[in-house]
Amino acid sequence: RIKEANRIASDLLASPSDNLQGQDFRRFLIEEDVSLLEGMCIEVESDEDKRLSSEIQLVAESGEKKDAELRVSATKRPGRGIIFASLRDITHRKRVENKLFEATRQFQKIAEMGEDAILVLDDTFNVEFANSMALDLTGFSQKELLGLDFLSLLDKDDRRFLSDLYEDGKDAEGRRVCMQMELNTASQSKRSCEVCISATSVAGGAKKTYVYVRDLSERLRMETKLREANEFLFNLIETSTDGIIAADMKGRVIIFNKGAEHLLGYKAEEVIGKIHVANFYPPGVARGIMRRLRSDDYGGKGRALPYRIIGVSKEGENIPITLSSALIYQGGKEIASVGIFYDLREILRAQEELLESEAKFRELFETVRHGLYFSSREGKFLECNQAMVDMLGYANKEEVLAIDLARDLYLEASDRIEFQRRIEDQGFVKDYEVQFKKKDKDPLTVLLTAHVSKDRSGKV
Repeated sequence: RIKEANRIASDLLASPSDNLQGQDFRRFLIEEDVSLLEGMCIEVESDEDKRLSSEIQLVAESGEKKDAELRVSATKRPGRGIIFASLRDITHRKRVENKLFEATRQFQKIAEMGEDAILVLDDTFNVEFANSMALDLTGFSQKELLGLDFLSLLDKDDRRFLSDLYEDGKDAEGRRVCMQMELNTASQSKRSCEVCISATSVAGGAKKTYVYVRDLSERLRMETKLREANEFLFNLIETSTDGIIAADMKGRVIIFNKGAEHLLGYKAEEVIGKIHVANFYPPGVARGIMRRLRSDDYGGKGRALPYRIIGVSKEGENIPITLSSALIYQGGKEIASVGIFYDLREILRAQEELLESEAKFRELFETVRHGLYFSSREGKFLECNQAMVDMLGYANKEEVLAIDLARDLYLEASDRIEFQRRIEDQGFVKDYEVQFKKKDKDPLTVLLTAHVSKDRSGKV
């Protein structure tokens, strides 16, 4: 029971001092603190030198709850003991602490919502707070990371940079600096990160440093792959022997490779962004190409299968080329066209030479006085000259090509068999004397010279 109460106690409990006397102090405590008070009293009564304190919650006469710090001690007087209790109102402090706790909890909640690792450092760069992303990024546990010197996670140059940056507190105050750093992890590996650092002063002049870390490893890996892919595509385009030209939808050239330079005689710097793509064709041809690309009839909309057209060089030469073309889309919208050109001049020149050679061979084949023929391994005529027709007494070449060599040409079947054996063994026969049958069945003695012709696989 309360024996005496001063004004501070009266104000704290919202009851006049006279009214407090004789009341059970426990009625002013919340239920959870009653047993705490009783235990404290028992303990100090057993040891007069002991002083105990605890935070409790009071319920004033008005019903208002207040936070207080309770200190108790005991003294023994003849025949009885007295408990001295002092109360200090800490309601305001507890409110501040609760607000601080709530703010901290909100900060932690917000810190966990982002994708960045967040660390809070004290004025010696030791870690005071780290969110879960920071744990994942560094590989340390919460216990290992808290209290760790943040500078130990950096390499030598970055440690020096950070130390120099915050050497002067005034200059560092409020500054936010971002840079790419290599962060050491618990596994001794390094991770490329973007690190943003900001310092601020708190109550008492202490400095806090806030560190935001974003893992760049995946982005750098993708950038590297993209750069390698771009370099590969660039080299693929530049080293192609075919001409490759791309233009935007206004006809401005945006790609002009080495093959196009060789084919048309321009340099890329003369063309890109300066010459309309229509200048590389005769009048009207460029519009025709776009009509093909927008039609479904030439390989499907947006692409045109290879076909032969004429290209025009810087010197005005008409160049026969094969063109394959396509439209480039972005989000369903046409943004560019690309054409791949193959120079046909060498092919056409080779074709002309082949035709001339075939004509000369045909002329020689038909005008020579000796009988000439081609036959299959099975004994069928494939071709013969007019001398062969006349020699055998047939009316025309068609009659000769219709006969069977073994049955209708050789007088003796054994000669055909011997001829086959020799030519298969040796690959040729020279001046082999045999008797052929003419159309009228009369014998014809000939000297037969022949050789085998094989395809690439070695088949006769």
